[in-house]
Amino acid sequence: MSDVLNKRQNITFSDYDREVSFVSTLYGAMDTDNFCENCTVGDQIVSFNLAYIGMVESYGSEKNILAMALPTTLSTLVAGIVALFSGIASDPTLGPNFPTLVAALQSGPAAIESLAIEQLFFATPLGGNSVTQLSAVGVPSAYLTGFPDVPEFVIAVNTIPGITGVTVSSLAIPTATSVAMYNSIVGDATGMTAAQTLAAAPGDIATAYSIPTSSALIWQAYLDYIMVSYGANAFRTSLGPFLGPTSGGMLVKRSVHEWIFGYTDPVVSPTYPTSDPRRFIRSVTKIRDVSTIGIDHVPWTVTEKSTWAYLYGSTPYRIATGVYSSEEATDILQRTDGTGSITYPHSGHIEKVIGKDIVTGQYAAIKNLGAETDVTAWGDFGMGLDLKRSLTLRRRAGRSVEKNDKVSVETYGVAYEEFLPCPINKTSCGRNTEYHGSFNV
Repeated sequence: MSDVLNKRQNITFSDYDREVSFVSTLYGAMDTDNFCENCTVGDQIVSFNLAYIGMVESYGSEKNILAMALPTTLSTLVAGIVALFSGIASDPTLGPNFPTLVAALQSGPAAIESLAIEQLFFATPLGGNSVTQLSAVGVPSAYLTGFPDVPEFVIAVNTIPGITGVTVSSLAIPTATSVAMYNSIVGDATGMTAAQTLAAAPGDIATAYSIPTSSALIWQAYLDYIMVSYGANAFRTSLGPFLGPTSGGMLVKRSVHEWIFGYTDPVVSPTYPTSDPRRFIRSVTKIRDVSTIGIDHVPWTVTEKSTWAYLYGSTPYRIATGVYSSEEATDILQRTDGTGSITYPHSGHIEKVIGKDIVTGQYAAIKNLGAETDVTAWGDFGMGLDLKRSLTLRRRAGRSVEKNDKVSVETYGVAYEEFLPCPINKTSCGRNTEYHGSFNV
C-alpha cells in the first residue's frame, strides 16, 4: 500500500490534557509500482469467502440457512402459484376450462392468493392435480418453469420415503388451520419460527394447531422437502455459477482491488439494510480506498463501539499524552473493543490492554535504560492486522544505522517467543492459537 493516511476524527483532550481520544480510520492506495511483473489490480484471486463462512457459522450449517429462508421460499411459491393462476384465468383459451380460477381472479387479489394457499396444501383448486401436471391439459410449459418439483403438500409428501397414502381427508387439517400454519412460517421473516417448527416435537405442533400428531409429523417432513428442493434451488441460483465474477459460496473469485477494498456477496450482502456498510464485504477491514477519504466512514449511530474496528474499520482510541508524565506518552489506555482488558471471543482469554502505540510509540525506557531494553507495544499494525494483544519488542542486533556521531537508528522487532505456539508459550494457549495461530489474527 502507498499514500497511507490516518484520518482522525472527534479528537478530544481530557483529564487536564493527560489523555487524548479519537477515532482512527486508515486510508491508502495500492502501490502498483511495486507489484510483481505483469501483475495488475484486476488480477483474479480465488480464496475463502469469510463473510459466507461467518454466516454459515452463525446459522450452524448451510442447511440451517435454508431452514431460516423457508418464509421466503414458501411465500415465493405462493406468489408463483398466484401468477400462474392469474395467467391461466386471463387467457381467453385456457380460462373457460378453469372457472374457479376465473372467479377468484375477478374477486380480487385476496381471493386468488387464498386459492393459491389452498392449492399449496391440498391441490383442490386443480381437482387434486399438481401445477406440474398442467401441461397435460394445454397449459404452455413456459407457464410452469417456476415449478421444477411438485409443490403441493398433499401430493409431495407421498414421494418422501416412509410416507404413503396421504390424502386430504387423512391429514385432517381444516382449511383455516392450514392458513394459520402457513402464516406462522411466512409471518416470521427471521426464519426462527420455521427452524423451531422443524426442530419441535410433533406432539407440540399437534397441540398448537389441534391436528393429529401424524399430520404434524408430515408437516415437518413437507417443510424439509420444500427446503431441500425449492429452497436449495433458489439458494444455488442466488450463489451463482461456481467462481463466477459475482458469485458467492465458500470459495469466491474476486479481483485484487475487490479483495482489498471490498466486494458484494449475493447471499450475505442482502441480509443487511441498503444503508448498512456491512453489505460491502471487506476482507481487510482496517483500511479503505484513499479516494473515499472525503466520506465519513465512522458508524456514529452504532452504539456498540466494540464492533467499530472489525466491522467498519474505524477504531476508537484513548492514549496518554505524556503531559505531567513523559514516560506515559503514547500509552494505550483504550482501543478497539476494550478498556483495561479485552476478552477473546473464542477462547475466553482475557488480554490486558497495555503497551505503547506500536507505530508512534515513545519509549522512555529505551532512553533511560539503553537500547537493549525490551519494551511493550499494543499489537495493532493497522491495515487489517488488529491483533488485540500486547507484544514484546526487542532490539535487532547488527541492524544499527549510524546517521552521525550523535544519532543512530536502531531496529526493533517482535521478540521470538511471541511466535511460539501453545503449549511452549503458555500465553499463546490463552490466545486460542488452535484457531488463529500464535498471533490470534
